[in-house]
Amino acid sequence: MNKSFNIAIADDNPQSLHSLYADLREMGCNVCILATCGRQLIDEIQESPCDLIAVKDELPDMSGTTVALEATKHRPVPAILLKLRGVSHNSRATEATNIMAILEEPVRKADLVATIPLVIQRFKELEQHRQEVRELANLLDALNGLDNNDDHRRPPHEETKHI
Repeated sequence: MNKSFNIAIADDNPQSLHSLYADLREMGCNVCILATCGRQLIDEIQESPCDLIAVKDELPDMSGTTVALEATKHRPVPAILLKLRGVSHNSRATEATNIMAILEEPVRKADLVATIPLVIQRFKELEQHRQEVRELANLLDALNGLDNNDDHRRPPHEETKHI
């Protein structure tokens, strides 16, 4: 990868956590948070902003989707959900979060190399689109406000007469 990303990880399996940490460091990433439970990641991310969250699907204290949702409330950050191979995942639960990809554990380094830059790029594009939508909504609100003001100047049942 060309850019070093700051990444927060939450996984309760020490072996998976160590392996993911080592792979990310080899790739040139800075692992800014190593958490073994969801609450720890949520608390630490407030003090250590990151570019990406990698979170295990099921942690002892909460689900990975809950972690992704809570950790990104104040500052939107993309997330990758890590799930055990062969275990099904409710993809509808991820729709209200910033989860942009799901990888199966054990995570392969090649998957990380391919996924991380893509997830971060697509998330930036998504955030740009969200900003454009907010700006358009504000513009529509302003225009609707002008239309409502025009309505107050005309009598309510005035008909236009055509000659």
